[in-house]
Amino acid sequence: MKKLIVSGCSWCNKKFSSVFHPELDCSWPKWPEILAEKLEMECINLGKSGAGSEFIYNSLLEKVSHTNDIGLVIAAWSKSERRDWQEPDNTWLNSTYDEKGTNRYWIQRHLRYYYSFQILCEYLQVPYKQFQMLKCGEGNNNLSWHADRKQTMVAFGTNPMIDLINDNNFIGWPTFEEYGGFDVQTKFIRTKDKRFEISDEDPHPNADGHKLIADFIYENI
Repeated sequence: MKKLIVSGCSWCNKKFSSVFHPELDCSWPKWPEILAEKLEMECINLGKSGAGSEFIYNSLLEKVSHTNDIGLVIAAWSKSERRDWQEPDNTWLNSTYDEKGTNRYWIQRHLRYYYSFQILCEYLQVPYKQFQMLKCGEGNNNLSWHADRKQTMVAFGTNPMIDLINDNNFIGWPTFEEYGGFDVQTKFIRTKDKRFEISDEDPHPNADGHKLIADFIYENI
């Protein structure tokens, strides 16, 4: 059986639990498992809550480099401003916002991971897709390094790296609605009726939301 390898943040974490509703049973199938069943593949879900682009890329790099019979690899990118690092015991930790970063740096770093993932898969000749799961390039209003939308658009639109991305394998490219693209969170889950979210407090996809994401990706591969 071919293998589907996926990495991302809490939006694909098989063991996700709600911080806002700790009593809630969140053991419903997540979109990577649903997608794998549709594709008749074995699912290898590397998703980790709070993960940023460094973890997502590196977890895929390590797994893809040592796995045979790969049917498809998917990078579901999280927010560009997140920070990841490894402890001496190789445990991955993360921070919601990179205090040492700037908006332009976050976007540049994010684009490098997009392109590096593309090069990796094409070099190894494995089928791949990538997409922006969460809206990126937005800082925190409560923090001094808050990144406004205009700065994000300039940082993205003026970066020559965007011309190197293979849009045939990037779902929603160029990822910002201002440029004609989209992120999955904004397009599908954060709808006005909120029926695909866990609650008003917790915007993560519920069981129906995960089915929706899986169906959409299936239709675009």
